[in-house]
Amino acid sequence: MRHPIVALSRNICNLVHDNNLSTLSVAMLREICESLGLNVDDITERKKKLLINRIITRVVGECLCGRN
Repeated sequence: MRHPIVALSRNICNLVHDNNLSTLSVAMLREICESLGLNVDDITERKKKLLINRIITRVVGECLCGRN
């Protein structure tokens, strides 16, 4: 993926680095995951932390900004 990672018109890299992903709703986090091609079918609980961890580890961690 190329920096910055954008999904649903949101800069995911900036949201992660500013610790603002938690301000989004569970529904929005699910939409972001799905738009980034992340399977979230195994996340059955409505918990932001699980979705945020999936975004950080599988997407932003692969971005150049996440490797610094």
